[in-house]
Amino acid sequence: MRKMIIASILISASLFAAPVAEQKIDTAKITEQKKAEAKIRAQADEQALERAYAKEFAFLKAQKESLKKQVTTQATRNDTKLKSARKDVSIFEDKLLGFEVKIDAAQERLLKAQQAEQGSIDTSAIVDGTITQAKATLEPY
Repeated sequence: MRKMIIASILISASLFAAPVAEQKIDTAKITEQKKAEAKIRAQADEQALERAYAKEFAFLKAQKESLKKQVTTQATRNDTKLKSARKDVSIFEDKLLGFEVKIDAAQERLLKAQQAEQGSIDTSAIVDGTITQAKATLEPY
């Protein structure tokens, strides 16, 4: 009977051992599959990240080119405005010089008129003095 019990234990152990071994193999396969899936996800994530970086880089490069064009355009506008302003300043300086010449000529005429007036006043005073002297001299006659 002992032999039968031992035999039955051995048989049941061998029956249970096979599924445990298979379970170990299945667990190993599942672990390998999970590792493979994780590796694939990591690669996919890395590729997605690289695509995102490439997309961002392309966007920033386009932005940089756009800003360079804007700077160039603004510099051209500024140069045009500066040339126009310098031209306007030159025109105003020429007008100012013309006005200064007219002012100098008018001041010269004013000075001559004042001198002529003073001369007339002086002449008038001399004439008045002469008339007064003549009246005084001729009064007795």
